[in-house]
Amino acid sequence: MGMPKKWDTKGQITYNNKLYDFLSIPLNDEIRTKFNKIFKHFKDEGRIALVSSAPFMNSTFIWSINDNKLYLNQALINYTKDKDEKRTDKKRHIIPVKRPIDVFNEIFPNQDKLFASWVNEAIRIKLNSIIKDGMEIFDELHLEVVDGVVKNSKNVQQSYKTLRTYVEE
Repeated sequence: MGMPKKWDTKGQITYNNKLYDFLSIPLNDEIRTKFNKIFKHFKDEGRIALVSSAPFMNSTFIWSINDNKLYLNQALINYTKDKDEKRTDKKRHIIPVKRPIDVFNEIFPNQDKLFASWVNEAIRIKLNSIIKDGMEIFDELHLEVVDGVVKNSKNVQQSYKTLRTYVEE
């Protein structure tokens, strides 16, 4: 099982009416427990085949920021109908085909979104990325969130070695 890296996409977020990759996963224990219970139920029933043995690969959370407030909008279980069903991504990695099931309404009945009042941390949004000289360079937006409300923001540029750089070293 792999470990999530700080540049791995954990979900998506709508910010200023644009959809971005979300590099944070600010779930509280209660939501994580409810999600894992539903996930286990689907898995035990045989309704899903896991995309990966890494737990962070089997879920996607969709968030939004409206009026400077952070909301959780969707909780998706990523599954594959057939473990042999594969595709090639843009980096030519062979990966299982992911099919999402939205379980948000099973966790939070009769709600279309949930105000993330538990979030008290800096969250990271990936604005774009390029590969240059063996480094993947990300433009990120860091938002300081207090009690679910965005207080400050700053643009940050991060650089990470690509796998190719590690192999060549």
